[in-house]
Amino acid sequence: MTVDLVNSFNKPTAIFAFICEYKHNEIVQMAKLLRQHSLCYVFDSDDFNKIPQNKDVLIMVELNCPASKALLQKANDTNKFRNPSRWFIIEQAEKLDNYNFLFDSDVIVAEMKENLYSLFILYKTHNHGALIKESFGTWTASNGLNKTSEMDKPASIRRKDLMGLPIAASIVISDNRTKNEIMTLRNIFVDTVAKSGYRQICPLYDFLNASMVTLYTDTWGYQTNGTFNGMVGDLVQGKAELAGTMIFITKSRLDILEYLVYPSPPTTKFVFRLPPLSYQNNLFLLPFRPKVWLCILGLIILLTTILLINAYWEYEKLDIRNNNDQTVLRPNISDITILVISAISQQGSFTELKGTLGRVVMFLLFFAFVFLYTSYSANIVALLQSNSNKIRTLSDLLNSRLELGVEDTTYNRYHFSIATDPIRKAIYQTKIAPQGSKDANFMSLEEGVKKLQTKPFAFNMNLGTGYKLVERYFHEHEKCGLQEIQYIQESKAWQTCRKNSPYKEIFKIGLIRNQEHGLNDRVNRLIYTKKPACAFRGSSFDSVNMIDFYPALLLLLYGMMCAILSLLLEFFYHKRVMRISKNSQLVCYACSFSSVDTDRSCMTITNSTPVVNCIHKYCTIMRQEFRDPSGVIASFTRSCLSSPDFLNHEVEDPTFRTFYRACTINRCNIGDGIQSVTGSNLSPRPETNATNILVPGTGGSFSLKSNYLVTMLTILGILFNFQ
Repeated sequence: MTVDLVNSFNKPTAIFAFICEYKHNEIVQMAKLLRQHSLCYVFDSDDFNKIPQNKDVLIMVELNCPASKALLQKANDTNKFRNPSRWFIIEQAEKLDNYNFLFDSDVIVAEMKENLYSLFILYKTHNHGALIKESFGTWTASNGLNKTSEMDKPASIRRKDLMGLPIAASIVISDNRTKNEIMTLRNIFVDTVAKSGYRQICPLYDFLNASMVTLYTDTWGYQTNGTFNGMVGDLVQGKAELAGTMIFITKSRLDILEYLVYPSPPTTKFVFRLPPLSYQNNLFLLPFRPKVWLCILGLIILLTTILLINAYWEYEKLDIRNNNDQTVLRPNISDITILVISAISQQGSFTELKGTLGRVVMFLLFFAFVFLYTSYSANIVALLQSNSNKIRTLSDLLNSRLELGVEDTTYNRYHFSIATDPIRKAIYQTKIAPQGSKDANFMSLEEGVKKLQTKPFAFNMNLGTGYKLVERYFHEHEKCGLQEIQYIQESKAWQTCRKNSPYKEIFKIGLIRNQEHGLNDRVNRLIYTKKPACAFRGSSFDSVNMIDFYPALLLLLYGMMCAILSLLLEFFYHKRVMRISKNSQLVCYACSFSSVDTDRSCMTITNSTPVVNCIHKYCTIMRQEFRDPSGVIASFTRSCLSSPDFLNHEVEDPTFRTFYRACTINRCNIGDGIQSVTGSNLSPRPETNATNILVPGTGGSFSLKSNYLVTMLTILGILFNFQ
């Protein structure tokens, strides 16, 4: 009989036999018959704990032997009748009523009546329940084993009728109203996970013909002082067999829970709208690619060089040195650079080249930068309405300018606070709950979604419920560009039961059946919402924010700071020069008149002629006469200059005849300007020592050049700072 039973399993099986000593010859005979497919061992009670626990082992016990009852009691006390152990007991079933053959046990009993053995499978739906017998088949010496057709079905399917057995399920709620509203859609955003989980396990109880006993708790269950609280605590303590609310997988829970199925697609992630491009980049560098910027820089250098060469050409060949026209572009790098900068910024310049070649060069200069300026401006406008897609990881999220918030739930507070990964820990400590802040950024789901709509904000929420509010509040074009980043490493919620539950297999079959029949999908569609589709982007334009032109404001601020610094430097330089030259200041006469003035007292030096304390080098006279009528004065000036255009020289042109006089002692700029001044020992050669026409008091060209260098260095520093 044992041989036929083992052969009916259709797989190799190791038999561990506990039989009476006088039947050892029968064991030897059985071993010979099974040697092709199985092994046979004889053991005593001392070797019982060494028997492997798996489906390939069959433990055979003959109850008539003296020590058999003690062996069965030992197996009962150590839960050896549970899955995956298989037992074959030769005795009447009624004698085994006191043993716990639970729902997942696999115990075959052989009862002998005359020459017929009736084989039964015994189990109980729960501890201390009535013993249930399933007919396995019959065996006779002549006909062998006659196995019933029901045995071809898995045990969990044969036993799925629990006959109204009460099975407890623990459910997590945060609001006591949920107890009365758990099957309604009222207040759907309150305890959403509990309501969906309850709806998903109800078909399971119908499938098992079991009665649900509901236990309510306020938390999922976390380890404190070595024990678990909440729903996990109910499962560990045996108060509940099934978790009625889905739960995340954590390392500490793997040893105490059985994870069965994953029924709900919604998970917990950070959701944010694509931020404006200016939140990740400097918009003022993006209109052109780096190679284009290099080409523009090369063009500027080329045009500056051409302008400088052309200015020298005009200065040397077109007799510009004798021209008093201040609109003429002089051949110095500061004036030419300022002209180029004015062309770039489309501001123009009061200086220009006078020759034909020079005008062509200036036309090309302004023409080129008109097109560059137009292209640049058009790109800036387009970039202001563009979004950045560079935030793809938690590290990007941490380093972005987005504000972060988290849905205020128990599991979020727990998982964020215990994060050990450096990036996740930094997110929690710097953006969620910064040290020293009174309120962490945990908020209600509705508050977070509204903030997500109106601000550059990333919100960690349950996607299924969060997207339902997104559908309610967001405009169609606002639903486009929603991005997700996962924070909780295992954010899929599972349905679970307690570890080593006898109903684990039937629970899993029933829950998978729910998925296959679409019952879970129906609940998910009823309660949760998928990510909204981007159906219409629209043509709406967002207002320009301060952050969009922040680099320009920063450039302006730095420029103002440099200007103030330059002013202070000039001021202290002037004070220093005044202090050095205080004891050796030059005293000069200072007055002037023109052809339209009636007061010409400046021509004659008297006691009332104005004088000035000159910090410059020369006392000067400039007398300008008309050529026709001859000798009529057009203008006359006595002044003090640091670097006059001419020292002692006469300059003539078709309209004027101009006398320049200069000297270096006190009150030496006397006379009518025609005669050379005396007391200075100046030679009339060289006739010129400068190329700029200077206004008294300007202090030379040092300030202009230094300001230009400071400005250019500031602009380059700001631009490269925002790359």
